[in-house]
Amino acid sequence: MESHVAFSCHTLTDKLPAKIECIDVWKEIYLVAGTQEGHLLIWEVERSDISGRAGVRFETKVSQRSFSKKPIVQISVLQELNLLISLSDGVVSVHTLPDLQLISQLAKTRGCQAYAIDRPSLDGTGPSTFRLCAAMKKKLLVMEWNGADFAETKELSIPDSVKVICWAGKSLCVGFKNEYNMIDVATGNFSPVQGLKPGAPLLYPLPNKQILINMDAVTVFVTHDGKPARKYGLSWSEAPVALAYSFPYVIAIVSKAVEVRLVFGSSSLVQSIPLAGAKCIAAATAMVGGRRRTGGTVFVASKTNIWALTPIALGSQVDQLVKEGDYEEALSLCENLDAEDLSDKEEKLKSIRLLFAYHLFNQGQYTRAMQYFLDLNTDVTQVIGLFPQMLPNDLTATLRYPFAVTPLAGAALTKALQSLIQYLVQKRSQFQPPSTNSAASATSSAPVVDAKDWNQVTDAAIIVDTCLLKAYLRTANPLLSSLLRLHNVCHVGESENVLIGDRKFSELVLLYKGKNLHENSLKVLQKLGSDDKSPQPHLAGPMPSVEYMKALGKDQLALIFKYSPWILQKAPESGILIFTADRGDEMALPPVDTLKHLKAQLPTGTPEFGETSQRLIVEFLEFVILDKHDQTPALHDELVEQYFKFVLMLKRNQPNKSKPVVAGSEGGLLGKYRTRLVSFLEQSEFYQPHTFLSHIEFNEEGLYEEKAILLSRCGEHELALKEYCWKLNDLDQAEQYCVKHYQADTQKGKDVYLHLLDVLLDPQAPDAQRLSAFAFEILSRHYADIDVPAALERLPSTTAVTKLYDFFQNVWRTKNQIKRDAQVIMNIRKSEMMKVKKELYKLRAKAIKVGEETKCDMCFKTIGEAVFVYLPTGEVIHYRCYNKLKGKQQQQQATSSAAQ
Repeated sequence: MESHVAFSCHTLTDKLPAKIECIDVWKEIYLVAGTQEGHLLIWEVERSDISGRAGVRFETKVSQRSFSKKPIVQISVLQELNLLISLSDGVVSVHTLPDLQLISQLAKTRGCQAYAIDRPSLDGTGPSTFRLCAAMKKKLLVMEWNGADFAETKELSIPDSVKVICWAGKSLCVGFKNEYNMIDVATGNFSPVQGLKPGAPLLYPLPNKQILINMDAVTVFVTHDGKPARKYGLSWSEAPVALAYSFPYVIAIVSKAVEVRLVFGSSSLVQSIPLAGAKCIAAATAMVGGRRRTGGTVFVASKTNIWALTPIALGSQVDQLVKEGDYEEALSLCENLDAEDLSDKEEKLKSIRLLFAYHLFNQGQYTRAMQYFLDLNTDVTQVIGLFPQMLPNDLTATLRYPFAVTPLAGAALTKALQSLIQYLVQKRSQFQPPSTNSAASATSSAPVVDAKDWNQVTDAAIIVDTCLLKAYLRTANPLLSSLLRLHNVCHVGESENVLIGDRKFSELVLLYKGKNLHENSLKVLQKLGSDDKSPQPHLAGPMPSVEYMKALGKDQLALIFKYSPWILQKAPESGILIFTADRGDEMALPPVDTLKHLKAQLPTGTPEFGETSQRLIVEFLEFVILDKHDQTPALHDELVEQYFKFVLMLKRNQPNKSKPVVAGSEGGLLGKYRTRLVSFLEQSEFYQPHTFLSHIEFNEEGLYEEKAILLSRCGEHELALKEYCWKLNDLDQAEQYCVKHYQADTQKGKDVYLHLLDVLLDPQAPDAQRLSAFAFEILSRHYADIDVPAALERLPSTTAVTKLYDFFQNVWRTKNQIKRDAQVIMNIRKSEMMKVKKELYKLRAKAIKVGEETKCDMCFKTIGEAVFVYLPTGEVIHYRCYNKLKGKQQQQQATSSAAQ
C-alpha cells in the first residue's frame, strides 16, 4: 500500500526512433543517452509551469549519430570535469562535454564488460582524484585521472567474468555469477559478502559509504567492509532491473513499474509508478550545503520512451503524510531532512511527534506514547487527562485534544496505567526535591493541610503525586507504600478518599504520617486495633499503635499521653514499649512527666495487674537510668523506692516465707529483682541512702543485705558488718565487704577490719565461738591492712597465745622483709652516689687552657678575654659564636619538622 506521492511523472518522449541502452544526467538539466545504434543524444530538460501545473520542457541539445559503430552499453558523466565516460565495443572512451571531442580510447580496457567510476570525496576521506576500474574477462584494470587522461595504476586478477562492479572506498564490490566479493585494491585480497547470492547481480553505491546489493527481490545495505549495515533491507514486488538513489528515496525499476521506498525509517512502499518496459534510470546530482547530493529529477527510460520523475517538495510530502495520519513515516522523513529542505523543521518535528504520541496511545502502544510525552515535555495534565477519573473535574473540562481519544477500560486501562506510572515517576523528579524519608523528619514538622479543594487544584506537582497514588492503587502496585513513605505532595483530601474507598488503611496511616497528621493516624489505628473483629488483621491489636507512637518524640507528648491509655489498660506489656523506645537525646520523652502518666494509667485493680504495673514502672525507670544514663537524684531515689515496693510485693505474695537469704538465691522474679536492687544500690552514686533507712522495715522483711549496703553508703561499716555476720550469717561476704571498703588513706576506710573484729569478738554475738575463730583467720589473712596494736587491744584477755601464732609469724616476717628491702635500697643508693661523685671529680680534674693565641674554632679569631664555651667535642668557641650555632641548629630542626 502506497503511503504518499513523492514524485510526479512526466513523459518526455514516447516515440524515440533509436533504442536507448543507457542514460546519465549532466548539470541537473541535461539528459545524456547512449543507444543501441551507437548514437549519443543530449537533451536539455527544464521544469516549467503549464496552465498552472508543474511541467517539463524537453528539447534536443546534441545528437551525434556517429558517436560509435556499436551499441553504447554504459555511460557516466564526470560533472566536475565536464567529461563523458562511455563503454562501447568493449572499449572505454573519454570525451569532453558538451562538444563530445574524443580525448582518448583506453586501449588497455579492450574486452571491458563493465566499469565503475570513483569520485573524489569533498570531506577528504576518499580518493584525491577520479578513479576508474574496468572489468575484463579475467582481470580488473585500475586507472586514475592525471589531469589529461586516465593512467593505469593497478591490475588485479579475478577468477570469473564480472557482471556488476562498483567502488567501496579502498575496495571494489564485484558481482560474479554466483556471489558478491569485496576486493582490496591495494592487496588484491578477496572476501565474500556473507549470505548474499545474486540472482541477477545488481549494485548501487550510496553517498554514505554504503552499497545497495540486490538479492532477488530484496536489496540490502552493506558497508565498505562487506558487512550488513542494517538488520532489514528493502523488499520489492519482484527482482529489480535497475536502482537509483534520490534523497531520501531508493527507486527501483521492476517489470511494469517504478517503485519508490524511503532509505530510512520503515522502508515501506512510498509510491508505485506504472511505467511498462523501463530498463534504465539516472538521478540528477546537485551540490547542497557544500556537499554532493542526489535529490533532483530522476530520469527513467525504456527502449523508446523517456520519463522524468520530478520530486514533490519534501515539506509538502511531510504535510501530506500528517494529513493522512501516517505520523511515523512523516517523522522518519522529517527527522532526516536538512534545513535547506525544511526551514521550520524543529517546530514541525515537535508537532508531528505530539500527534504521533496521541496516535500511539490510541493504538494501545502506551509505553512509546509516554516516552514521546516525556521527550516533548508535554503538559502533564494533558497526559493524565487521557485517563478516566484522575484529574480534578474543573481541570478535566478545560482539556482539548487534536482528535478523539479512545476510552480506556478493563485490561487496556490496567496496561495504560502501568505506562502512566513510569511516566509520572520520571515527571515527579522535575517537581520534587531529592527523596527523603518523611518519617525521619515527621517528629519536628508541622502538619500539612490542603490549601485548596481537589476540584480547584492546578499545581502540577500536587496533581502528579496524587495521580501517581491513584495509578498505584488501581494497579495494586506495591510501590504505593514507598511513595507514601518518601517525601510527597499528594493532596490529602483526595488521597484520603481513594484510600478509604479501597480500604487501604495501612497506606492511609502512611499518608497521615508523611503529612504529620499524627492524630488522624492514631485515631485510625485505635479504631482498628480495639476492634476484635477488625477487617484489617494486620492492624488489629495494640502493636501497630505502639510502633507508630515509638516513632513520635517529645513534640507529640500530648498525643502519646492521649492515645496510649487504651493500650496500657488493655496490654500493658505492649504499652510500656512506647515509653522505652530509644528516640535519641533530642526527641526523648521527659521522664518525670512520663512516670506520672504511667503511674496514673497502668491498671492496679487486681493483684496480678498491680504486680505487672509495678514491674513495668521499674522497667521504665531502668530504661531511663541504666540505658539512657540519667543522673537525676530524684529519679534514682524513685527507682530505689520502686525496687523496694516491687520486691516487698513479691515477698508478701509468697505462700511460704523462709528464713533470710542472700539476694538472688530465691529464684523467680523475686530473686531477679532483688539482684537488680542490690546491684543498683551498690553502683548508683545519686540516691539518698538515709531516706530509705528511716522508713523501710528491713528486719521484718528480711532485707538484711539491702540494709547493709545502705549502711555502708552512710559510712556505718560496723552496723553493716553486723548485718552480714549476725543476721545473714555470711562471714565470707563480710570479709569481701572489708576488702572492698578498705582505704589506707581515710580514717573510716583504714579501720574497717577493726570494725569487723569488734563485730566478730562481741560477746553478745550469736554463735560467738564460730565468729571468734573467724576473727583469728581475719588477723592471719589481712594482717598487713590491720593496725596490730589496736587489733591486740580488742582481743579478750583470756586469748591463748597459740591462737595468735600465725598472726605474729606473718607480722614478724613482713616487718623483717620491709627492713631488709629498705637496707638493700639504701645500699644501692649509696653505690649510685659514689659513682656520681667519682664522675664529678673526674670532670673537675680536667683543665682547659686558654692563652693569648687561642683561637675560636668557629670564627678563627683569638678568644682573648671574651666569654667562651667549651664543647664536649673539645672545641673552644666564643659564647656569641655558640649562640649563633645554637640558633642555626634550632632553625634546621624547625624546617625538618615542617617538611615532615
